[in-house]
Amino acid sequence: MFGIIPFRETKQSTGGMIKFSQPAKLAAMTSTNTVSSNISGYCLPVEQVIFTKTAGWMNDNDKSNILSASFLATGCAIAGLNIIAASSQQKSLPFITDSFVFLHQELANCRAAIRKAQKNSQTEFSEKMHLRSWAIELANRISHAAVVVSGGAANYSHHNAQRIYREALVFTVTGQTTAIMAATLTRLVMKEVKE
Repeated sequence: MFGIIPFRETKQSTGGMIKFSQPAKLAAMTSTNTVSSNISGYCLPVEQVIFTKTAGWMNDNDKSNILSASFLATGCAIAGLNIIAASSQQKSLPFITDSFVFLHQELANCRAAIRKAQKNSQTEFSEKMHLRSWAIELANRISHAAVVVSGGAANYSHHNAQRIYREALVFTVTGQTTAIMAATLTRLVMKEVKE
């Protein structure tokens, strides 16, 4: 059931209540002021019900939208590549340029494969999982590379490389299901990646 409830602590005369925690201290994206809520015995009037869904709808929705959050991870990877590119120009070290070229190409391949899969309604669930975990793992590798090329400056909390690294953490778990968790861990422990 989906409905409209107040976004403030509320006590109903019937005993129902809504409580909120203080904003969580997150590693990244702190401006969201993320809170958790506890809804207990709250009676939702019928005029505030927006719609209802059948049991199991969330699992079906997760399966059909498995690639949607991939572009958050690949966008984060692009931001990391921008830092690597700037460092390559600034430091003129061939291995930084080589790393940029390699990672840029892998990201282009990943994004193209995701777009192709999204356009093909026959794409297997296992292939979608492979692509989603690739995007997550790639965002983490590229953001880590951005930290590496930034050196000790990346240790400052205001440094862009650190921000991107922390955002990669957020996008790793955004929309995470058990299946995505399994695919991501499988990818992280692979000895050889063949794309």
